[in-house]
Amino acid sequence: MTMKILLVDDHEIMREGICALLRKHPEMEVVGQAADGRMAVDMAKEIRPDVVVMDIGMPNLNGIEATRQMTTENPHLKVMALSTHSDGTVVAKMIKAGATGYMLKELKYSLFSIPKYLLYKIVAVTNYPILFSSLLPCKATVFR
Repeated sequence: MTMKILLVDDHEIMREGICALLRKHPEMEVVGQAADGRMAVDMAKEIRPDVVVMDIGMPNLNGIEATRQMTTENPHLKVMALSTHSDGTVVAKMIKAGATGYMLKELKYSLFSIPKYLLYKIVAVTNYPILFSSLLPCKATVFR
């Protein structure tokens, strides 16, 4: 069964790079790309993805509020945050909004390359209730 993925980031180069990576894996299909949170919420209602890879800092509607709206509409949706924000408050808000995973865009001291780590996280987020990047320099409190 193919995993349907919606990519959400205000930087086209990030979306296109992730899309190129995922095209190499037939078990994953990018079914849409959104440049802001409002567009992502509308697209998620229409295309019903299995996983959303979500940036946080975006125009029109940030990733936290977009995640809250998407997971309220579809509680089974898996949202994997992909962000530069490592602050515990931001991580906690994203998880409270309904994200099931959180990964930093920049990896330091990792055995994985960023593309391999992202693939691992996308697959893992569908199988585990809450998954954080092991490299987050904070400990987020989860409010679920």
